[in-house]
Amino acid sequence: MRMPKYKLIYPVLFLMLFACMPELELPEAPGRVTEMPEFEQHEIPPYQIYKDKPRPVNLVSHPRAIRFKDRLIQGAKIGPNFAGDQTIVRWFCGEECQQLAVIDARTGSVIFAPFVTHLGFRFRLNSNLLIVNPPEAVERAARTGRSKSHYRTAYYVWHYGEFVEIYTIRY
Repeated sequence: MRMPKYKLIYPVLFLMLFACMPELELPEAPGRVTEMPEFEQHEIPPYQIYKDKPRPVNLVSHPRAIRFKDRLIQGAKIGPNFAGDQTIVRWFCGEECQQLAVIDARTGSVIFAPFVTHLGFRFRLNSNLLIVNPPEAVERAARTGRSKSHYRTAYYVWHYGEFVEIYTIRY
């Protein structure tokens, strides 16, 4: 039995329309800056802050997620605490070592940070700036006798699911 011609035209039209569409590109990642970034410079507008119930963690969205499933599931329950719709979950990985994962409250997807920290993080719900080893934490560590040269403060911007380093302080 032959398919009517009008049923064949729809897939052809779809393919033609798809082929003519321009490629969608993400905005360019932020570049390095010359002055120390502030949270206010990377503010999220209030209307973009996610207020609904967070989605359950998608444990297959990252290969390491299943290994840390209990921490991720518990952490996701608190809801967004970073960049408007992301939840940062952190845990200790040894002495002076913390890891973090970011859970998208809208989708439940998990992304692990490509770095660890010695002295903690600073972040806010209404900003996409993350500070690793904040300067005040480095100063506190120096007052206890540790060498500042052991640490590095890094400023990252959350940009479409990844951290982009924009500023660094080396001591």
